[in-house]
Parts: sequence; C-alpha cells; structure tokens
Amino acid sequence: MPLAIKVFYEGTSEESPYVAYSSEMELCAGGKTSDEAKRNLVNVIEEVLDYKSDDGTLDAYLLELGFIKSKDKNYISPELSFINVQVAASIQYE
Repeated sequence: MPLAIKVFYEGTSEESPYVAYSSEMELCAGGKTSDEAKRNLVNVIEEVLDYKSDDGTLDAYLLELGFIKSKDKNYISPELSFINVQVAASIQYE
C-alpha cells in the first residue's frame, strides 16, 4: 500500500531528532537519521496493521482513516493535496 511519508528534523531529542509522519495513517516515528525514522515508521505501520488484522478491526480502522475499499478488496489511500499558504504571525526566536 503506497503511503506518503513526511520526514523532518525536529531536533528536540538527541536520540531521535528526525521524525517521519504519515498523515494517511496518523502515525509517526523518530530516528537518529531520516532513513532510520522512515524505517521505524514503516515498522510501526506494519505492526499496527498486523495488530488490527489479528484483532478483526482492520476494515473499520482503515475506513475511519478515510481509506476506500476497492472491488478487489484492496485499500486505496485517501487523496492528499499539499498547498503552501501564507500565515500572518509574529514569531520571535530567542
């Protein structure tokens, strides 16, 4: 199942300064590098899907997240759109 993953440097944790986030799955994971964060997120997603499958709640879980079940019983992830917006805010850095 293809998913979009956003990886960014968060930096507040020395052990896991990079964060990988999947908005479709509403899950995230950290790592020392961006690659490690991605690998950790894939592991988290796989564990959650396995648990939900074993628990018998996978269909309900994915449908709640906005996935669509196709005729061949595969899941189609929700469509994402990314836009840039200008936000008026006064931010001061210390």
